[in-house]
Amino acid sequence: MSDAHVVKLSYSVTEAVEATSLGRSTIFELIRSGELESFKFMGRRLIPADALHALINKQRMPQSGRAA
Repeated sequence: MSDAHVVKLSYSVTEAVEATSLGRSTIFELIRSGELESFKFMGRRLIPADALHALINKQRMPQSGRAA
């Protein structure tokens, strides 16, 4: 199986930064505030792929009262 076909279940902070184009400090602030789920596994901070997708999709939703 080539790497192009691997579906990631979670991202490291560095990978989340690369995937979202957000800064490292922004990712950590989102984790601290509870807006972005993360967990530690074997000493590594990981972010579930679905949590990262949910964060981005939440920002894409039109704000109430704003024209789309």
